[in-house]
Amino acid sequence: MADQGFDLLAVAHLYEAEQLRRAGVPADLMLLSPLPLGGAAAAVELDIQASVFLPETVRALSEAAAKLGRPAKVQLKIETGMNRIGVKPGADLAALLAYLRELGNLKVAGVFTHFSTATYTEDPFVYEQYDLFCKAVAQIRESGIEPRYIHCANSGATGWFKEDLCTHVRPGSLYMGHA
Repeated sequence: MADQGFDLLAVAHLYEAEQLRRAGVPADLMLLSPLPLGGAAAAVELDIQASVFLPETVRALSEAAAKLGRPAKVQLKIETGMNRIGVKPGADLAALLAYLRELGNLKVAGVFTHFSTATYTEDPFVYEQYDLFCKAVAQIRESGIEPRYIHCANSGATGWFKEDLCTHVRPGSLYMGHA
């Protein structure tokens, strides 16, 4: 994928990103799942964009970045209805953004969410999630952050979801041959 010009590759686990980086993959790498306990230094050292939505992760990455003398790159995971991980738009996101600014040493590279029902074409809940995601992106931009990567379309949505806010899609399951 990197040889074909993909500028961002997303993986599920930190060890996968570590393997890609150590193999010389130059593309930006992001971690979709939560950063494992003790993984902050590796993420910063290998220039892997961690998903952040908890103050503890923000703090660990900021501290690792300070020790290594370079900023940690992160992507904000927005909770829009999948109900697994993420920060909710509004007061919770505002508090997380304030904490990011307070600690420093962090650069927001992207923002994303995950559609819970996108395998069902034109599912109304996908549009509800998208509307909430748009509000979060607006809130992030109002705070002075302009994310390079904005993505919400997982494999299930890539064939039918055509809204224009996003910059990237995540067709990993399709690439692996899963419907």
